[in-house]
Amino acid sequence: MKTDLSFWLLLATGLSLVGVGATYWYDPEVMYRLYGADAGGSTEHHLARTAFGGLHIAIGIALLFGAGTDRLRTAGLQLQGIYLAGIIFGRLGSFLFDGRPTSPIILPEFVVEIVLFVATVGLLKRATRADPGR
Repeated sequence: MKTDLSFWLLLATGLSLVGVGATYWYDPEVMYRLYGADAGGSTEHHLARTAFGGLHIAIGIALLFGAGTDRLRTAGLQLQGIYLAGIIFGRLGSFLFDGRPTSPIILPEFVVEIVLFVATVGLLKRATRADPGR
C-alpha cells in the first residue's frame, strides 16, 4: 500500500469525523455548548445524535476505508470532496440568509473546510492524471 498525501488527509479527516461524531452522539450538549446555542430538549438531542453524531461517524468510517485501501482511495477523496462541498454550501447559505454567526468558532471552521476542500480537489486531480480510468 502506497502512503501518500491522500492517505494522510483521509486518515486525519476520517479520525476527526469519527471523534467529533462520537462526542456529539454520546453527549449532544457538547455541540450546543461549543457553539453557544441552547441545547433544548429531546428533539435537539435527536438532531445532534443523528445528523452530527451518527452521520459523521459513518462518513468518517468510510473515509478511513478510503485511507486504508488503495483501490478505495479515489472514492474516499470523492466522498470527502462531496461532504466538504455540502458543508461549505450549507455555510454559505447560512451566511447569506442568517447573517454573520455569533459563535466565534464557525468562521475558523469555514476556513479549514475550504482549505481541506481545495486540497481534496487537488489530490483528486492528481489521482485522475496518474490513472485516467479513475
